[in-house]
Amino acid sequence: MEYTLEEVFKACGGNPEEAPLEGSTWAEAMASFPTNGLEFLDEKIWKTAREQVGLSAELDERLGRVAAKIAADPVLSRLLWYVYRYYTYPMETTKGSFRGCPLPIQLGEEDKHLFYLFCALGFIPDVWKYHKSKNIPEEITYNTILKFKEHSDTYNKSEMGHVGMTSGRLYWLSHYMHIPMFRLGRLEYWLQHTNLKYYVWRRESDKLTVAFPEPGTIVTQEGYPRSYADDQNAPTWTTQYEVTATEVKGTPYHPNGFLYPKTITLPRSEFKLIFQPKDVVAAMHIPFGGGLTPQKAKESIGEVKPFFDTYFPEMRVKFIQCRSWIFGNHLEKVLEPGANLLDLQHNIYLMACPSGHYDGLGFLFPNFSEQNLDWDKMPQDNSMRRKIVAHFKNGGYWRLGSMFFVPEDIAEYGTHPYLRRWQNAGL
Repeated sequence: MEYTLEEVFKACGGNPEEAPLEGSTWAEAMASFPTNGLEFLDEKIWKTAREQVGLSAELDERLGRVAAKIAADPVLSRLLWYVYRYYTYPMETTKGSFRGCPLPIQLGEEDKHLFYLFCALGFIPDVWKYHKSKNIPEEITYNTILKFKEHSDTYNKSEMGHVGMTSGRLYWLSHYMHIPMFRLGRLEYWLQHTNLKYYVWRRESDKLTVAFPEPGTIVTQEGYPRSYADDQNAPTWTTQYEVTATEVKGTPYHPNGFLYPKTITLPRSEFKLIFQPKDVVAAMHIPFGGGLTPQKAKESIGEVKPFFDTYFPEMRVKFIQCRSWIFGNHLEKVLEPGANLLDLQHNIYLMACPSGHYDGLGFLFPNFSEQNLDWDKMPQDNSMRRKIVAHFKNGGYWRLGSMFFVPEDIAEYGTHPYLRRWQNAGL
């Protein structure tokens, strides 16, 4: 019997009008539906994966019961295959997140939360397969797949204690198969050609490093690239960047993250271009959880270039790069002096970037909604949340920031290398 996507969504308690059709269509998925059943519902596969990611063995009885129900139900098995195939099929274009897929009502109020967890556990064998093909050490693989439990834990907190996974969260977890991402110590990284447009010049004698944005960038009076969320009628200024045979002239990023309307000139006889758009970077991601001490940050960043040079020699990493709420320089006004995140900011080169006024807060507050914003009702169960709520209630602002770090500077990590060199040069 053939089923339509709308029929399956309706049968599972979903809204057919919310059925996602991007990328892998229903017809394509059904054409490849396994006639012998879904392999990742096999107990040996999901149980091994459950053990490897660190989920409790107490789940096994429930997982076994739910797997049997899905395997025996053509509607449930087809919905699960549809989502699984979407994320595991080789990606020719960037996939979006499968939001709106229902938690099947057939499984009951408790067990329905486990439905998409089988997709996540089904990803694990593919992660292992890829890592082994590149001879990645097992220690790194085990460290990398910890992210799967982290997402399950986040679901647990946002869904009133239920263990499980949403279809939308599978988008991020699919990165570990397709990009792929690796956890080196406390932080995660993946290779990419930078999608940020900036140019970095360096003087070899003292390693003075100067980054310039694209010319023509519109900047607010506060020193940030103007975004859609900023007052479009407020005063602004425009960045400059010009390279001639003898000099580099422009308005650079200060390592503290701000842009200033001050033009500087660098003699090309002393400075060399060490980075430009499309160069290869190790993009950084900071997983949830505390403990990002200065020592752990340095150790992780120090592993990056040796790791990628060893296992991906065809792509030479020039910089480590990230864009995140963690690198918003306004955190100087939120956190106490000596905070781990501020120490990290002081040891890398910050760069302002376009940002909404609440970007990134969804990572900090479950179910954050800009439309129904009430800071008095925000959870304040840890020190970071309490500080952010107080910051906003006191009239503070919020922005994303970006950063880079030159791997060769790792020996000087901890000495605020980019800020210090600017100060020594009188910039």
